Amino acid sequence: GNLDEAFQHFRRCLEIKPNTASGHTNMTNLLLDRGDVDGATSHLRVAIEIDPTDADNHNMLAIISAKRGNFAEATKHLRRVVELKPGDPAAANNLAITLAKQGRMEEAAQSFEAALRIDSNFAEAHAGLARVLTAQKKPEEAMRHYQEALRILKAQQKAEGSGDTKQ
Repeated sequence: GNLDEAFQHFRRCLEIKPNTASGHTNMTNLLLDRGDVDGATSHLRVAIEIDPTDADNHNMLAIISAKRGNFAEATKHLRRVVELKPGDPAAANNLAITLAKQGRMEEAAQSFEAALRIDSNFAEAHAGLARVLTAQKKPEEAMRHYQEALRILKAQQKAEGSGDTKQ
């Protein structure tokens, strides 16, 4: 099928030019589509070795690592994503989620707060921070962030319902 043809094509490309990060990234995506997570991870590691400044590859490896329960590795790659994309609230939010899953609540709170400094209308970061504050036994602060998340989501739904796509 088409996946097999694509696989053969990318394999040939990598034989000709083995030191191209994009070639390894393309092979990673193809292998993930085929369900070969181990093969994909190997190509992703090579792509990162060739180009350590590709935030998307670090993010992808962080996701794979987290799904496999390797939160230490996921954290390492998410810290790199935050470093490479300091103005991306999603990067800080993803790092915060991973830190919270490890029970590192103070660091998680700091990372959620960093996401909110970038985008104060980031509902997911407000909700994440609220969960961390709840775990830290700070119910009043948690409630403020839950309410803010709800306010933002309602405003977004209202805007979507009226056809207004501005945020």
